[in-house]
Amino acid sequence: MKKKKVIVPMMIIDDSQYKDEPINRNPNSAIIKMTPEIQKEKDRIEKKYFELYVNKTKYEVPVIMYHRVINNSEDEGVHGTYIYENIFREHMQYLKDKNYTVITFRDLDKISWRNRFEKDKKYIILTFDDGYKDNYDLAFPILKEFGFKATIFLMGSSTYNEWDVKASGEKEFPLMSVDMIKEMQDYGIEFGAHTFNHPKINTLSNDEIEHQIIDVKKPLEEKIGREIITFAYPYGILNDYAKEMAEKAGYTFALATDSGSVCLSDDLYQIRRIAIFPNTNLFSFKRKVAGNYNFIKIKREEKNRSKK
Repeated sequence: MKKKKVIVPMMIIDDSQYKDEPINRNPNSAIIKMTPEIQKEKDRIEKKYFELYVNKTKYEVPVIMYHRVINNSEDEGVHGTYIYENIFREHMQYLKDKNYTVITFRDLDKISWRNRFEKDKKYIILTFDDGYKDNYDLAFPILKEFGFKATIFLMGSSTYNEWDVKASGEKEFPLMSVDMIKEMQDYGIEFGAHTFNHPKINTLSNDEIEHQIIDVKKPLEEKIGREIITFAYPYGILNDYAKEMAEKAGYTFALATDSGSVCLSDDLYQIRRIAIFPNTNLFSFKRKVAGNYNFIKIKREEKNRSKK
């Protein structure tokens, strides 16, 4: 029987780091030094593959965005950025019943975004913006009950929702204390950065953008005693310079709200999220966590625009 000819790809060997060691020049066992250039090209090719895969399957890991969790009408406030405790529990029960694996962005970093479609795993990421005290009082006990984690984005200097109070006369809602943060962190909650005081990025100078994104990282890390790898743009507002600063700061991920590709790995500094509102009942929640929600939403929005 004639043997098949096996073609071994050529490999680049960097001898410089092995000056005093014999080099095995057998092409079947050659050592590749992963240069930044090679890594960049590898990432580009892999991201293109995942873009094609996601667009073909119409499925992506859902990244869900909550804000406040409340249990009485007095805490509804002016803006619809809350959900009632009982509804939040229904959401978590559904995820449990349907065998979702709830991870944080720190978990995703360990798993690698390349492995987010792991066989027999149905990943989902829950996020909370601003770091409200009710996240500790009401959401945290429910998360613990179901064995779930989340990523919560903190302000660097604000102690209450001063940005809303000043802009629209919103009621004051306190943010979490350091002790609350550390208790949640010890359990497995990830904390990310959300600027010093929640400005609209598009109203800032480049120096101010740099300050809000880069300079907030170290004091927050000192506050919580752990490295921060995830950032969220306030209001989901960003520009190219803000993305550059998020990467320069050393964040691994940066999250938008209603912008960015449907494919998470296309741009790790503009990750699209799915917002939860007071009217997100269980039926609506099921649609939002199905994995194809953004595809349907974007198609509907494009159709509506074409009618105008």
